Amino acid sequence: MKPSVILYKTLPDDLLQRLEEHFSVTQVKNLRPETVSQHAEAFAQAEGLLGSSEKV
Repeated sequence: MKPSVILYKTLPDDLLQRLEEHFSVTQVKNLRPETVSQHAEAFAQAEGLLGSSEKV
């Protein structure tokens, strides 16, 4: 099973495809509390958080 990651930054399709070869990727628009709540299960199981320009 692939490790799971949360991606909160838009990536070009070719980079996203490369990432998905190695990880189970959940994409979100931002890290606001309502977004985290909507994707609570994915955040709880994620082994990584990838992005920029957001406070973690």
